[in-house]
Amino acid sequence: DELMGDLMDYTLAADQTIMVWDPLRKVLPPPDPAGPGRLRIGPDWTTLAGNWFTKWERTNDIKWRDRIKIGMNDIGGFKFGFFTGNGAAVGWNADTAHLVDEGSPGTGSYHLTMLFGGGEFLMELMDVITDEPAFDAAWLDFCRLYNASNAE
Repeated sequence: DELMGDLMDYTLAADQTIMVWDPLRKVLPPPDPAGPGRLRIGPDWTTLAGNWFTKWERTNDIKWRDRIKIGMNDIGGFKFGFFTGNGAAVGWNADTAHLVDEGSPGTGSYHLTMLFGGGEFLMELMDVITDEPAFDAAWLDFCRLYNASNAE
């Protein structure tokens, strides 16, 4: 019903809300006000991308697919892929949908990265968007190395 669609559309504002309400405000110092906002690749970006994916499925408006592909391309381009940032926290520009590697060596804990269905969503995403091989490689590296030893 259309009311459910309206409720789903409200979730599309979450990308701008993150610019105001830093999801890491309780655990990390605030980001530079002159720079981008901040979010975690998972669960924050995976949730945003899930919202966009649903909107794309419902409307066939490629604007939403393109926002997902921007993030996929950014993550695939990060030296450490899904292990980028302090606990997977990276810079975020809601206007452009770009994620920004702020140079962190990939420290911190990643145990909550794929919480709330993030991993399942990414597997579906990779089945539908098949032209982002660097993203696919970063995801497979994350899956392979998540429980690996420090030496690996």
